[in-house]
Amino acid sequence: MSPRTRQFLLIFGVVALVALAGCGESLEGPDNDIEGEGGDFEETEQENETETNESTDDGDADDAGDADDAVVEIDETDDADADDAEDGSPEAEEADDSSDDAGGAADDASDGSGADDASDDDADDSSDGDQDDAADDSSDGDQDDADDEPRAPDQSLLTLTVVDEDGDPIEGVSVHGQGEPHDADIPLEFGGETNADGQYVDEIYQNNYTIELEREGYNATTLQHVHDGEYEVTTTLEWEAEETGELEIEVLETTWGGPAEGVEIYGEREEPGPDGEPVTFTAETDGDGMAAVDVPYGVYDLEFGGDDYESLEGQVDHRETDERTPPALFEVNLVPPEYELTINVVDEDGEPVDGVDIEGVSEPYYADQTDSFEVRGVNGSTTVTTLGEGLVTVTATPTETDHEPATAQISLRQHDELTIRLESTGN
Repeated sequence: MSPRTRQFLLIFGVVALVALAGCGESLEGPDNDIEGEGGDFEETEQENETETNESTDDGDADDAGDADDAVVEIDETDDADADDAEDGSPEAEEADDSSDDAGGAADDASDGSGADDASDDDADDSSDGDQDDAADDSSDGDQDDADDEPRAPDQSLLTLTVVDEDGDPIEGVSVHGQGEPHDADIPLEFGGETNADGQYVDEIYQNNYTIELEREGYNATTLQHVHDGEYEVTTTLEWEAEETGELEIEVLETTWGGPAEGVEIYGEREEPGPDGEPVTFTAETDGDGMAAVDVPYGVYDLEFGGDDYESLEGQVDHRETDERTPPALFEVNLVPPEYELTINVVDEDGEPVDGVDIEGVSEPYYADQTDSFEVRGVNGSTTVTTLGEGLVTVTATPTETDHEPATAQISLRQHDELTIRLESTGN
């Protein structure tokens, strides 16, 4: 029930109470008076119901205020009439008439508000229409905005495999992908590291990407990848080239301090290369006892050797400097090579002589040492092994024939042959 309806019902109730109070005191009065008053009440009720039906919930606030004032006045009149009725005073009828007048005034006030109600109805209808139109426009705008919003591209799997120059997978490679700007609100970046199998697997949006690959010990690489479906990509990282410098080594022979030619040198760096493999070099000294190699910087363990030299170990710290570094100097001991010497013992006619004792002394040119040998009972010829290049002195002493002992020398530089002639004693 609307507030206005309640107001008019309240007015009607108050008037009815006042009328009943008056009738109770004047039951002996003319019937037509009661009927007339009842008719007035009926007419008032009908008018109130009519006004109630015409009124709506959208009544004017000012009219509602006027109705409230009318109710207050009627309430005050009702209180006075009720008091008069209880006292049985003749003023009850006047109060009754006053209540009728108040009811009529209330009806007039209600009638007067009808126009306002109509105006309010029109205003409400207009307002409702405007709100509906605004809501429809807003809904249409939201729908249009939703239709205009860019659609995100599909996602698909990217499997990236990184290997080294030998084709072995590289673990721990840093992967960073950057996509081109897109109208849709999607992530443009991805990244991570390769696993033990050298793989990086991710589901990314279809887009054009720049992918950067980095790992210590390898040259960084950048890939351009158009991702428009599921892809498997394999790429190779090259080992990072280390800075190098010339390493010079000088080798001298300890016997006389001269250059040691033909010394074989093997060097291995203490720290392995970026690929985990040893960093090594080999070289051989020239006639000046010098060897030069271009190798990465670092500390190298060296081994010297060769057929003519004793083994030697050393170490050199090869560091980058602004000035030229003097050669690393090492000294080695020569190992005189062994040579074979064939010794033939013959008589004046060139015939072999049996039963000859052979003694010999070898003096190598490059070593401060001698070597001697002795062979007994040689029958015509024998072969001995002696030290390397040098002067060899051989003495042949016959034991079974009448020949004089004889001595001969040979400058031994390679395999050689020496013939000794024995003279007869004449006996």
